Amino acid sequence: MAAASVLAAVLGAGPAAAGADTGAVGAFGLNDLRSDGILLRNASYDGEADLDAARDAGVRLYRARLRLDCLGPDLDFAKPSATCHGLSYDDLVRELAARDMALLPILINFGAGPGGAYVPVPPTPDGAGGTPTRERFAAFAAAAARRYGPGGTFWATCGCVPRPVRAWEVWNEQNNGWWWGGSASAEDYAGVFRDVRAALRGVDPAARAVVGGVVWDRNGQSSFVEPDAFVAALAAGNANAFDAIAIHPYTDARGASPEQLAGAAAAFTDLMAASLRRHTGPGPDGAPRQQIWITEMGWSDTDAAPDTIAQGLAQFVARLDGGLRAADNVGPVLWYMLRDSGYKGGRDDQLGLRLTLPTGADGGPKPAWDVFAAAAQAH
Repeated sequence: MAAASVLAAVLGAGPAAAGADTGAVGAFGLNDLRSDGILLRNASYDGEADLDAARDAGVRLYRARLRLDCLGPDLDFAKPSATCHGLSYDDLVRELAARDMALLPILINFGAGPGGAYVPVPPTPDGAGGTPTRERFAAFAAAAARRYGPGGTFWATCGCVPRPVRAWEVWNEQNNGWWWGGSASAEDYAGVFRDVRAALRGVDPAARAVVGGVVWDRNGQSSFVEPDAFVAALAAGNANAFDAIAIHPYTDARGASPEQLAGAAAAFTDLMAASLRRHTGPGPDGAPRQQIWITEMGWSDTDAAPDTIAQGLAQFVARLDGGLRAADNVGPVLWYMLRDSGYKGGRDDQLGLRLTLPTGADGGPKPAWDVFAAAAQAH
């Protein structure tokens, strides 16, 4: 079965009816540094043009944060956010749908951390220390599904062909302590995930809950849960506890050849596939029963020449097409990120497929952009 057909089946896309969403979710998608804020009207960059470029490249899936802290007590997604610079999730979903693109939301929450830093703040059972309760976070997920899921209230007002959200990523890199209140806990995350999945399914019985992207790099954090131990804890007592798992197979590109870049990313994908087979069991064809979604991958041109990165991406795509996607049950692959940051402060600012000028304006494509677009359009 072709990759696009596999993904359409996974995300629940079926024969198009009048007024229904059309088109399969592509095998390749994009993140951006601005994520949910790509359309902020007070910004120096041109979010609509960025989304046009993504559409023209063949992108059909865009990943962005849906933040509880950006909503008021009434969880009204239709209102521009009073706490997040006027952010409008309705605008984002509408502009994506107008370009035949679907949203992959990251359900997450931020707040003040030690020293006033703005950090991810996960829900807790009792709301200790001003955190949202698990019940509140699950209600937020349900409200999002009622707004943007199949038959959601938003689609009657969109003025577009519906592209409802069918898959929801729960948090991001939660096996790294920084992303989980300073103390990573697979058991704690599993409790949150269970409640969110139940809330989503209560609105959309076919909703797919995706485990937030796990990482292998501690990134200097003392609190860290190894991915295999994380999967073991999630699957303890229930091999069907999640619908898919996301990974972020970042690798050190310094001094690496294109073959080494592609091979290292494939090796991390193989590690997760082996973990899934071990803890949730293989499917009839020997591949993991749950899909692996690569919701972030990329290499910075602070570490490798742009041409090397382009060739590394091309070789990774060739590995996917040559059997890796089928053997490891790989779902969508999303590059991080669409464009560089205008501020060139470090490695993470130059992971883009396109350049960014100091003003924030688009500076044109890097070599990897054409490789990525060819892959997206072919799948």
